[in-house]
Amino acid sequence: MHANGNLALGVLGHVDHGKTALVRALTGIETDRLPEERERGLSIVAGYSHMPFSDGYVDLIDVPGHSAFIRAMIGGASGLDGAVLVVGANEGIQPQTREHLDVATLLGLHCGIVALNKCDLVDAPTLAKRQMELDELLNGTFLQNALIVPVSAITGEGIDTLRDLIGGLPRRTLQPPTEAFRLPIDRVFSKPGFGTVVTGTVHTGVASVGDAVMIAPGGKQGTIRGIQVHNAAAKSVQQGKRAAINLRGVDADDVERGMAIVQPQAVSSSRRIDASIAVLPGADAALKNGAALRLLVGTAETQVKLRLLDCDEIAPGKQGLAQLRCDREVTSARGMRFILRQNSPAETVGGGIVIEPHALRLRRFDQDSIERLHR
Repeated sequence: MHANGNLALGVLGHVDHGKTALVRALTGIETDRLPEERERGLSIVAGYSHMPFSDGYVDLIDVPGHSAFIRAMIGGASGLDGAVLVVGANEGIQPQTREHLDVATLLGLHCGIVALNKCDLVDAPTLAKRQMELDELLNGTFLQNALIVPVSAITGEGIDTLRDLIGGLPRRTLQPPTEAFRLPIDRVFSKPGFGTVVTGTVHTGVASVGDAVMIAPGGKQGTIRGIQVHNAAAKSVQQGKRAAINLRGVDADDVERGMAIVQPQAVSSSRRIDASIAVLPGADAALKNGAALRLLVGTAETQVKLRLLDCDEIAPGKQGLAQLRCDREVTSARGMRFILRQNSPAETVGGGIVIEPHALRLRRFDQDSIERLHR
């Protein structure tokens, strides 16, 4: 029996492979909440649901599968523990199957299961072929030892098995928080009689009703008026949990997706970040010094210029040290993972880990600076 604790799983995969239908079959919750999503049968923003077990809840985040909404996918996947990778047995591995797996690996997800959905649409030889293709794809990733479960969200085949396997995944053990509270904001709205409400997944720390908080970037301060977790009022919320937080003293116009709620003075925002960068093994070309890229960190997105500190380029499958010069202030923290995407063609090329979230300008090939960053 694993320890009592939290688990947040992203439901990943290509468009039309049945992620939303699978979440509905597992939880009874409809994650497509926008009218245009229901009209088009296409997820545009991440959808949220949960599954109760005897030792706590597992949160399921249904991320958009269409390539046009990859930014929403990355924002939804940030701060997760693991994944349910959904692959349609009728179509097999598709471009967004690969990109979602790349993103999840770069974000440091560490556990999961593969759901081979729509198994009712194929014969046994096709199903066996899909499983072999997945074994090859997953080799060397965090899902290389994951179970592959044939399921059908329509007929219900394999759903109970998948639910039991999700319940058996190792949880993040609940421990006293040692880091400052930080929740990247993925949604903001105003509720009559309550005021400003923001939602997101807590990356670090704990927050309670009555706590003073700050919006970053910007520095606007307020207090927590109320907290909801799994649609029920809660006194506090901590790392790994999704929450809706009602703020007092903060107008909805002061907040937008991509900002974060943080403990006042404990988290800083800046336009320059020191980081360790990894380029995907399947990238088309090396990342060169001076490259213009899109940075996605937490739920924020901005244009950055890459300044390589210990090399002139980073080849596919290799790593290096860099400074990211951002077009606008970004709220990050040491150890936080991020994604880098090309502007054209728009595709994920790599990612990395924040070493110094509030960096001073460094000279390239400065040995003292390089050794300090390695330490």
